[in-house]
Amino acid sequence: MSRRRVVGWVLLSAVLATLCLSAASAAPPPPVHRVRVDAAVAVNAIMGLTDECLSDTARSLWLLSLTQEIKSGDWDRMKGLLGEFESRNVEAIIWFARPDGSYYTLEKGLTDQNMKDRPYFIKGMAGQASLGDLVISRSTGKYVGVGATPVSRDGTVIGVLGASLYLDKLSERIARTLNLPSNVHFWASDPTAKIVALNRRTERLFWDPTNLDSPTLTQAVADMLAQPERGTITYDFQGKRLTGVYRTSPLTGWHFVLGALTTLK
Repeated sequence: MSRRRVVGWVLLSAVLATLCLSAASAAPPPPVHRVRVDAAVAVNAIMGLTDECLSDTARSLWLLSLTQEIKSGDWDRMKGLLGEFESRNVEAIIWFARPDGSYYTLEKGLTDQNMKDRPYFIKGMAGQASLGDLVISRSTGKYVGVGATPVSRDGTVIGVLGASLYLDKLSERIARTLNLPSNVHFWASDPTAKIVALNRRTERLFWDPTNLDSPTLTQAVADMLAQPERGTITYDFQGKRLTGVYRTSPLTGWHFVLGALTTLK
């Protein structure tokens, strides 16, 4: 595939990814007086926005991996192309890892970190793509969701190309884009429900919902895992009660929760 054609598709994907979450970059919408929020519709919208951004990023990485610049394995040859993509993507770090686990980022070049023990790197070197892995970035210390794809040349995997999306920025953009009322809260967890991946209150990212001294929240998580596709839950946490709905993404396996908060008496 020609570089020009691939770049065109990558930039289109990047534009789509930006559009799905960049409404916050425009002027803020006028105040809207809401009587009620349809929780099922809203949680589907949050899940859809997240899945669209992740899948667009994954598609772009795959398209980039087909170019001669990336297939070369030469950082100096590929960094210009990756810079074009990163500048149009939602907030993320784009990186390229060598077979020994050392890796480059556009900000730092060759970092002093190594990702050879990361599951997405191991899968990538085995020829498999990954999407939605949750880790603390070794190069930035930020909470990120990772998409990664193998890079092959002449039938041999010569590295892994990836994007680490900042989860705090993603959470903030979702909240602003949907313009939810202040009493409506959302969060999402990984497939095990042990790591909070998204949260309207970003200081709660990477919390474990089952270890927060709330028996009702622990039970709600157990209910989600027992009936993962969709359902309703109620739990108490820090003097508030959340009653709402959840859905599980078929793309990442993340569990998305949205509901209204009321103060406990």
